[in-house]
Amino acid sequence: MSTPATSATEPSPSRLSRLVRSPLTWSAGVLGAVAGALLIAWLPGGGHDLVDRVTASDPLRLPYVEEDQQGDIALERPVEDPEDRATLLTEPEKLPALVHEYGGGPVGRLDVVLVAEGGRGLVRVVDIRPRVARTLPVLTGSYLRPDSGGEPEVIHVVSDLDAADRRPRVPGKAGTLYFTGKQIELKRGEQETLRLSFTARDAAYEFDLLATVVADGRTYQQVIRRPDGGMFRVTGAAADHRAYRRIYTGGTSTWHLAGRAAKCEIFPRSKGC
Repeated sequence: MSTPATSATEPSPSRLSRLVRSPLTWSAGVLGAVAGALLIAWLPGGGHDLVDRVTASDPLRLPYVEEDQQGDIALERPVEDPEDRATLLTEPEKLPALVHEYGGGPVGRLDVVLVAEGGRGLVRVVDIRPRVARTLPVLTGSYLRPDSGGEPEVIHVVSDLDAADRRPRVPGKAGTLYFTGKQIELKRGEQETLRLSFTARDAAYEFDLLATVVADGRTYQQVIRRPDGGMFRVTGAAADHRAYRRIYTGGTSTWHLAGRAAKCEIFPRSKGC
């Protein structure tokens, strides 16, 4: 059987090998790599900004996002599942997961701690504000009061979700808008820790955060949510303890159902207290 002839327009394997091994081809490859490296070195930020723009990476990185759940907590639904009730009563360290599962959130105030990191040569954070997705009646499925919540952290920036204007403000300064007088500048890899507080009295709110940042001469907007992708929640409190299906106290080693005296201590305006 005869071997098929090689196409006249396609170099034979031996010709291809010689071409690849030729000094001219090797030199062209080296010169191309050197030229690319020099171009990147000459670009601002060592070329990292160009790579970030091409790959569409976020200019603001968020290596750490955490909710502070150390105070009172209310759930949208009571914990009815026997397994979850056992977890609540015997494994208090798993409370944050149960809070999210049962649509709960801190009562009165939610603190969100962010570590913001620059992802460009220079990033300027010009605004971070809450975007309310849903407004609900105050959450009354269950109420959890820890024995000792400790002293609350100092508020750095506060947003009142009951207000018509929810932009972050500087506490104690007659409602001065935080990002009007201050912008956060971050070089690549530089980090800044922010504590953002969100308050609620009249309702429960489900929300995420929208950050506006300037980098590369452009304005970007980034959505910030919980690490699991869920939205943040905070709720006001009912005036009367009878609005809640269950009220728990404890939290150090276990939670237990509150008696009448404890309920009246938490909700002194309740009828009969």
